[in-house]
Amino acid sequence: MPLPIFEMFGAVTAVVIGNDITPGSLNQYTGAIYLDPNYFVNSQNAKDSISNSTTNGQSNNPLSFQLNGSYTQNGVYTPLTNQNDSSFRLNSLGISKTLFHELFHGVDTFSNDTIPSIDVSKPIAVTTSDIVKNGKTISQRLDAAYPLQSYVWRELASTLWRNEESFSSLTFLDAIDVSEDFDRDATSYPYGYKTSTPFTFSFSYEDPAVLFEHLMMKHFFNLDKTTLFRDATEQSNCYGKSMYHVEGRIGNPRVLERAMFVLNLALPEHGLNLDIPRPIILVPECTETIL
Repeated sequence: MPLPIFEMFGAVTAVVIGNDITPGSLNQYTGAIYLDPNYFVNSQNAKDSISNSTTNGQSNNPLSFQLNGSYTQNGVYTPLTNQNDSSFRLNSLGISKTLFHELFHGVDTFSNDTIPSIDVSKPIAVTTSDIVKNGKTISQRLDAAYPLQSYVWRELASTLWRNEESFSSLTFLDAIDVSEDFDRDATSYPYGYKTSTPFTFSFSYEDPAVLFEHLMMKHFFNLDKTTLFRDATEQSNCYGKSMYHVEGRIGNPRVLERAMFVLNLALPEHGLNLDIPRPIILVPECTETIL
């Protein structure tokens, strides 16, 4: 696994992997991360015991568009796990992706420049609350320097990933509408608009996590996060004009600037020589590569 992953473990108190953890998360009261076991199991019996339930999906939403996301390389869908072999070696892509994202949530609060001022006699929940009150999380600093602008996507994210009821006006937005609003802003994937946390922060704590994850997956594995919008009525894998398809949005200069801001706070001595190409935006007549 890439070296930065090991460096980031210093920001969490424990790692919990369990068959009913879906999706992964950070408990900011304890400082522990909870990981979805899909990429970590090493036997078929263990795989069969994993819960398939999730509270973080897009099921049963009333919106007029569908969102698909995957990792691709040179436009070809790249699975992050080998379903026929559960060895860590063959599942290293999925493990790395998971750890980049979830460990970042720990670093978000306990970054290199906040750790020296921590009073270790205080409970972690109190320390976390103090850091937030002082505006010192990476999420807060990103939001102050490069705030996301789309109110529409903040509301859409609440429906997609928090199962909240949408405003009726949002249910009429089609794939073109939401893709244009997304394209004007500067996060790398719509999940970056998710805002709910145990402390009910108003800023998006997922925004820097997805930026960091996508930047690291591109740098270390040359994998692009690919985003596709299509109308909800489209059932086949052949897409018409009502579609937005972007590969490697992390290379958009506005997005990359925000991602580098996050990286420099999370790993100030990273020493990474990053050469991130511009994203590819295309509308193919038909594609079978995205989910």
